Amino acid sequence: MGGAGGIYDNRTVVTRCPCKNARRHQQTFGPEGAMKDIQKILVAVNRSTNSRDALEKAIAIARVFGARVELFMCDSERAFALKHEFDSTGVERVRQSCADETRVYLQELSATLDWSGVELTIDATCESPEYEGITRKVITSRPDLVIRNVGGDRAGNQEVLNENDWGLIRACPSLILLTRGKAWRRHPKIAAAVDISSDEAPELAQAILQTAQYFRSGWQGEIEVLTCVKGGATDAEIGAQRHKLIDRVNEAGVQSAPQYICVGDPIRMLPVFAAGRAMDVVVLGALTHRQTLTALVGTVTGKMLDALDCDFLLVKPVTYAGLIAQDVRPVGAEGFAA
Repeated sequence: MGGAGGIYDNRTVVTRCPCKNARRHQQTFGPEGAMKDIQKILVAVNRSTNSRDALEKAIAIARVFGARVELFMCDSERAFALKHEFDSTGVERVRQSCADETRVYLQELSATLDWSGVELTIDATCESPEYEGITRKVITSRPDLVIRNVGGDRAGNQEVLNENDWGLIRACPSLILLTRGKAWRRHPKIAAAVDISSDEAPELAQAILQTAQYFRSGWQGEIEVLTCVKGGATDAEIGAQRHKLIDRVNEAGVQSAPQYICVGDPIRMLPVFAAGRAMDVVVLGALTHRQTLTALVGTVTGKMLDALDCDFLLVKPVTYAGLIAQDVRPVGAEGFAA
């Protein structure tokens, strides 16, 4: 890698921003876009073998930020069966019994880990579909961060998101960390992937950058900023996007960090480029500016999630209100393509 503004393989431009007035920001986002500390973490697990991974990640983050943790599980399988009972007598009693049994399971699961220095509470419900139950819990519990272990479905050697993971991304109004269980480095490498091609939602780019900065500050990690411009862009267009990116980084208060502009189809370029950077976590938007706020998980986000085996922090604009109050039905990942 060379100096600021160099072009690499005629496809990637790197810039470095001194960001003179950088300052530490807090997370997540209040009604006016102000940031607050992560004080409460909701860990939404299932009965898959990698649920423990989500708890370990929650403990590590809670210790860094001084947060408390709520361990939660929605037993959707038994709830689904109850919905199809012809005899509804005693359904609520059975539902409560299921929730009680799930709490016992969570207590046994949590007992296998060291919670010293971390306040833990446990809750469970029996509801279907799972992602709606989790989202309703988020609405009532109001966590600053939701941690979800990727569902346990596999494609080759990699765990992939299942229907409920995609549904949670679509419906949950909070910041979400999706984890595949890999431990972060002592000083994690963090990528902030932003879309600066449109001025429709600059607050989302700022939120992504501030989230990356917050985690970098807590862990003394490294940030790299990634974006993409269309293939065939002229030098003048690339230069304009470079200055726009520098402005976004300065506005977000991110300290000096390498900034990479990939030139080409973002669906192809960003996952490939990020895969070569060995990131611990990628921070990106769960929305695409090409769709309405209710059409989540754009194509680029989906491809990044499929292509990389790191963790993901998914950020939404401060204006996003969630979907559970509407008629929300579970759909697969293919239903969210841009």
